[in-house]
Amino acid sequence: MKNFSFKNIICRAFIFLFLILSFNQIQGQEINLSKKISINLSDATIKKIIKEFSDKANINFSYSSQSFDTTLTISFIVKNISVKEALNLFCRQTELSYKIIENQVVLKKKEIPNIINEKK
Repeated sequence: MKNFSFKNIICRAFIFLFLILSFNQIQGQEINLSKKISINLSDATIKKIIKEFSDKANINFSYSSQSFDTTLTISFIVKNISVKEALNLFCRQTELSYKIIENQVVLKKKEIPNIINEKK
């Protein structure tokens, strides 16, 4: 049986507390929509552009690959604009929409209302 000294127990408690606080700080980071980014991708898949967004803006994305075609290729070029502006441009270009939920960007196919013209 190990003999734990008071100093050893306190040291372990501080390490545990530090790890918990560090993890919570990483998980709790808010998305900085005003951060300026530049992306220059020609003929890239939507999946590749999302990965580039994630890397440049430090954003976690969530989406279902069944809800839209991630292999569709487009060119997406933005220079020194806010993350919010870049996300809006990307969504307009790809007919996607986004929502920020719990510090991640959730992408989905833009819902187009079904309008039926009725004769009166």
